[in-house]
Amino acid sequence: MGSSRDHPRDLPRRRRHPRDPRRGPPGNLEAVRRVQAAGHHVLLATGRPRSMIGALLDLGFHGAVASAGGYVEIGGEILTDAAIDPDVVARTVRVLLAHSVPFLLEGSTALAGPENATEHLERVLQTVAPTGRPPVEALRTEAELAAFPASKIAYFDSPVPHEQLVAEIGDGIDVVPSSIPEIGHGAGELFSAGLSKADGLATAAAALGVDQADVIAVGDGPNDIEMLAWAGLGVAVTGSRPEVLAVADATVAGPEESGLAELFARLDLIG
Repeated sequence: MGSSRDHPRDLPRRRRHPRDPRRGPPGNLEAVRRVQAAGHHVLLATGRPRSMIGALLDLGFHGAVASAGGYVEIGGEILTDAAIDPDVVARTVRVLLAHSVPFLLEGSTALAGPENATEHLERVLQTVAPTGRPPVEALRTEAELAAFPASKIAYFDSPVPHEQLVAEIGDGIDVVPSSIPEIGHGAGELFSAGLSKADGLATAAAALGVDQADVIAVGDGPNDIEMLAWAGLGVAVTGSRPEVLAVADATVAGPEESGLAELFARLDLIG
């Protein structure tokens, strides 16, 4: 996030190429460093938990809004670390097990999953996060799974629709379809009802003394919608889903084309 300056509404629209999760975005890291050197704050905003993003934070970000808004860290200080209500976790685990849906319990310090699905979960994680994450702890019983302090629950290969899962779980849970094409269909993220990255970003902005109007947010998935709508300038990655593009003030090229570096330059943030 940084000074919004003049918000351009005509950032270039380009075709988005398939992502390679093992390769860092060319040009973007240097741009982040230059923006920070110019006095602006740059935070990583992600649906992933803190336990999966250590390698990314080591690249030099000021902090992170993680777990889809439930975790906020700035300068090594944890401002928010909210877990899903234990009763909601228990109901969610029960429903996912009943439908034989592989799932990953994501905590700020660890990951866990059903013992009979951990090999599947490790293969998925090797695709989306090949390094810098803890192994998945194999839990044997429903009670063990239900007691895990999950900030978010990712699931994969569900034979039933997202809406049915939420209806069966009941109050206290929301869902978004996964925005990562590499993990296939039937995947999504379950999190505390009403929570979004906008909440985490608002907490971070307040702590940094940055006005909402001066916050710039960039995203490409369904769990970015509230964040893009809340920010003073919401920027969607070209090729994002229509509902994401609909709330954005502007678009920019994806990481493969160093879109973040281009955005910073157009906003005159690099100095």
